[in-house]
Amino acid sequence: MKQEPERKDVASKHREVYIKTAPLLVGLMHDFLFKEIYSFLISKDKDEKTLLQIGPGSAMLPFSKYPEKVSKMLGEKGKIVLLDYSDKNIEAAIRYLLEKDFFKKSGLKLNSVELVTNPKSLEARTITFVQGDIREPLPFENNSFDCIDITLVGHHVTPFLSDLDRLTSDLHRVLVKRGMIHYGEGSVYMDSESRINILGSDTADFFNDAVLFVDERDEEFKRYGLFQKGVKNAKFPEKKNPSIGNIELFLDKEGNVTLSANSDEEASKYIKFLKTKGRKHLDQIENIVLFPLIDEENKFDKIYFIDPIWSFYGNLFHKIQRSFQNDTSFRNEAVKVVKEEFYNAKRGLVEFYKSIKVISRSMKASRFKDIKRKMHKKSGHKKSQFGSIVAIK
Repeated sequence: MKQEPERKDVASKHREVYIKTAPLLVGLMHDFLFKEIYSFLISKDKDEKTLLQIGPGSAMLPFSKYPEKVSKMLGEKGKIVLLDYSDKNIEAAIRYLLEKDFFKKSGLKLNSVELVTNPKSLEARTITFVQGDIREPLPFENNSFDCIDITLVGHHVTPFLSDLDRLTSDLHRVLVKRGMIHYGEGSVYMDSESRINILGSDTADFFNDAVLFVDERDEEFKRYGLFQKGVKNAKFPEKKNPSIGNIELFLDKEGNVTLSANSDEEASKYIKFLKTKGRKHLDQIENIVLFPLIDEENKFDKIYFIDPIWSFYGNLFHKIQRSFQNDTSFRNEAVKVVKEEFYNAKRGLVEFYKSIKVISRSMKASRFKDIKRKMHKKSGHKKSQFGSIVAIK
């Protein structure tokens, strides 16, 4: 199997915590999506129904909870394909399904892990795991699936809107005509792209020259953007083959940006310029300038990035504290790992949630129809942490 990249999110790094807290945090979403997919597939008047679940993780939630209903909705010849980037997740999911007697209860058969381009080639009433990364084109033929579920996975693509548009377009491609998709996402918009665009544009104006921005947060998928002086960008100006010799900004895997000026004096002037833009955390070592992409003391960053993220994770902390108050050991462990993810998120390193509204716009641009949004919150709660989009091709 392909060597998997490192992930910093809870679901990837702390499987037991995720499995135990998922029903609490996203239970309403799971109930909603299963009801929608079940109703849709049951209503399909065809023998060979196909379901693609992208990012089943290590427990294939919520489908693993309902083996008999999954069997019924697939019918006599239905098939499920599960796409996950991680061979460890796939192995863990197979163990989990076996432990839960899922195959025995559902009457479905486990296929070996393999590369599948067309689900029609698979044996009827089977579950097949495929290792693949949604940051690359989906490895399936056009019009392959009657139904797709992509829940709390799309935000792993990258923080850039162009990649979201590519993903939604690809999902549209592999769905059959009149097929249905469920897209689940967090309610917050973790918009590190706009911080990059502002910084790149400001730096190009300061140096009166083009600026090459190198995003190295993901070592496997580096991104290059070329910012021109006087040009404000709504989306990251990606450049496939970056030219050499421009002013360069490097964003590393810790969320820090560096720039090498031509001289110590030029570096000092650049720092003064950034201070006029509200940046507080700035360091200089000779001609090198170093600062975080997300500045917690910058008013703009605090209002539009830090505060929304804190509200999102603060509500998760509250739910965990309240729900596991009698299990002190697990509660402390869960809070610890969620705090770790929060720390990474506020530096622009993990969980690049786009919000239901932003994803809806992308899906509309990708020609999905009948787009319906559903925010999930319990009665008496003011805010929804997670939401769903259901749409038709």
